[in-house]
Amino acid sequence: MRDTYFKAPYAVVYSRPGPAAPFLDDFAESLHLEGYAVRTVWRHLRAAAHLGVWMQTEGIACAALDDRRIDTFIGHLSACTCVRGNRGVYREARAGVRVFLAHLRDRGIVPPAPSAGRGLPDILEQFQQWMLRHRGADVRNVGSIQEAQEQC
Repeated sequence: MRDTYFKAPYAVVYSRPGPAAPFLDDFAESLHLEGYAVRTVWRHLRAAAHLGVWMQTEGIACAALDDRRIDTFIGHLSACTCVRGNRGVYREARAGVRVFLAHLRDRGIVPPAPSAGRGLPDILEQFQQWMLRHRGADVRNVGSIQEAQEQC
């Protein structure tokens, strides 16, 4: 499926092995079936592949991914030299890797995020998961949903 989005020979990022590589086709198909725009699928795949290259360099397995490691990867972006042509496209990478992490969690490859134990009403929990999955929202930003609920 990812070949649909990366036809050009310069898309060498996919020729590099990495811990994320086995999950990219399923990720692409999932995004496609959920109705993501072609350009958005391309950006999220590129971010996930970049994450895989970085994970290989750092010796991190997919099962060991968590929000802390995603934050470390995002911190790495400003000085990145691991993917040629990165050209400072960080905002898109941030969203893409968060959506990829949510995908891996949905598939049971990565353990679910630890819950804060506060418990949200079902509708807010569903909205929080939607924001993480479909909008690539930062877990810290989505936490404001919980804060708003506590003030009501």
